Amino acid sequence: MVDEMMVRKSIYAGPLYVQIKKLLHENILSNKWSTGMALPNESDLARAYGVSIGTMRKALQELESAGWISRRQGRGTFVTDPRQASRRRLNHFYLNGEHFSPDGYNYLSCTVELARPEVASRLELRKGDSVIRIRRKKIIKGILRLLEELQVPEDVLDGLAADDKRRTKISDNDILGYSAYIRRCTERVRPAFPDEDCAAQLEIEMSSSILVCDRLAYDAEMRPVEWSRRFVLMESVEYWTDAS
Repeated sequence: MVDEMMVRKSIYAGPLYVQIKKLLHENILSNKWSTGMALPNESDLARAYGVSIGTMRKALQELESAGWISRRQGRGTFVTDPRQASRRRLNHFYLNGEHFSPDGYNYLSCTVELARPEVASRLELRKGDSVIRIRRKKIIKGILRLLEELQVPEDVLDGLAADDKRRTKISDNDILGYSAYIRRCTERVRPAFPDEDCAAQLEIEMSSSILVCDRLAYDAEMRPVEWSRRFVLMESVEYWTDAS
């Protein structure tokens, strides 16, 4: 595993335990470690990855706090998957009274670019920092329902910016992989009319009413990790949240 660490050094920067955490996390996202699987003990994992037990323990603690593994006293450590719960928790749109999940996505673009001033301000980035900008359309119950634009700091989507092939083949697992770390988000919703590009993408007239949802999401350390804007067809769609 030491060779693997060297290969990924340019992608997974930061303290050693963070690099190990991301490698372990990748095992889960790739289904090498499937949900419910029992992991080897800390000593065996530390030996396999060529790090100290303390480093491995810290990496596992990070995964546990994010909900990717659970420790059961007397039984061991098991893989869990918080992604679906996270998606449901962060999606407040309902269709005909039912909480919906998309049938699929039509990805328009996925580019790495310097953060524009407004983006840098919202995501608390420094001048010269880059973001991954994703534009996609969501298909729900066979019908195009919304246009979505995501702006994510380049280092958050592990390795995506470094792999040109994956830029055009981004999957929902890439998005959910980091969205499971989201612990808080603020949203502003307002009615609006679409501009020319939005109307064309949603295949509607510019005189049609839509909902615009502006969301800023934070991780456990309260770092902004996503700024998104969603342009939603109002027909049959409701926005609902429980503030209790």
